[in-house]
Amino acid sequence: MTRTINSVAVIGAGTMGTGIAGKCADAGCRVLLIDMDRDTVDAAMQRITDGRPPAIDNPESANLIETGTFDDLAMITGYDWICEAVIEDLATKRDMFTKLEHWRSDGSVISTNTSGIPLGSITEGMPGRLRRDVVVTHFFNPVKVMKLLEIVPGEETAPEVVEAMAAFCSTKLDKGVVHAKDTVNFIGNRIGCFWMLSGLHKARKARREGGLQMEEIDALMSAPVGLPPTGLYGLIDLIGLDVMDLVGRNLAANLPEGDKGRLYTTFPEEEQEMLARGQLGRKTRGGFYRVTRTGDGGRLRDTFDLDGASWRPSTAPDISTGTHDRFGCRGRLRPGSHGRCSRLRCRPGRRDFR
Repeated sequence: MTRTINSVAVIGAGTMGTGIAGKCADAGCRVLLIDMDRDTVDAAMQRITDGRPPAIDNPESANLIETGTFDDLAMITGYDWICEAVIEDLATKRDMFTKLEHWRSDGSVISTNTSGIPLGSITEGMPGRLRRDVVVTHFFNPVKVMKLLEIVPGEETAPEVVEAMAAFCSTKLDKGVVHAKDTVNFIGNRIGCFWMLSGLHKARKARREGGLQMEEIDALMSAPVGLPPTGLYGLIDLIGLDVMDLVGRNLAANLPEGDKGRLYTTFPEEEQEMLARGQLGRKTRGGFYRVTRTGDGGRLRDTFDLDGASWRPSTAPDISTGTHDRFGCRGRLRPGSHGRCSRLRCRPGRRDFR
């Protein structure tokens, strides 16, 4: 059976859900966006249209988005693709899948945007109809910008479901589709989350023993090594410390004994304290960095000094030769390279991994 996708119901109006909804609306799809309550959905629509940046490129695309709450799950009937994007928690996802299976139409595709929970764990014991129609569609943040999309089938997923999702996401959403196996954190996050979580521990050592400022660490851990200009701390601000904590918990629960990744499944002490007080990143208007408006309309950028547990004005990073030597990068950057590593083919200012 050939599957076609012209309408998308997104369940969960957080950072990822709003990004997926906006991207699908820009592609001309009829979109339904659902979350727990009306205030959450209204705030999501505000981010889609007026965020910095907005989740849509064409303001008219917002007219294609209908909204509802979890009390309105019957609205998903008739939609071609049901995309679950709720919190990264196995029990929550299983509960939502049970509800979605009750209301979705025959022939619809159902997916989860999990960043690493095995699909087999989410669908274990669920009806055969669901297990045939389900895939992982792992988008990366921000959805509008990041090219990469991982598609992961389950053991019983019908081939035409994978084909339909890959065709839709590559042609309509302009994604670079990577097919992955149903293993913990798949491919992208198995690599990326190890880098981020281990990076926080290594950065702590670099601050305390090497005297590096957080801005210097982010400047080095960006374009010079072929990574986005956000750097380490800036990227985690974008993702959210709460999300990274859940990813780490997932790794701890699922990585095999002896896997070296198990050494880096928790935050350093300072980041754990940030998480405990709800200092999560951009979503809470402050994590490692924050931007505030001045009375004359200007903007001030502050850095949260992890070792002093206080805010201070951000400083321009110094990635001169001396800084690189302190970080162990002696000889890696050529004079006049503008922050490019001589051993890597990368360029400053690249936005993603296209």
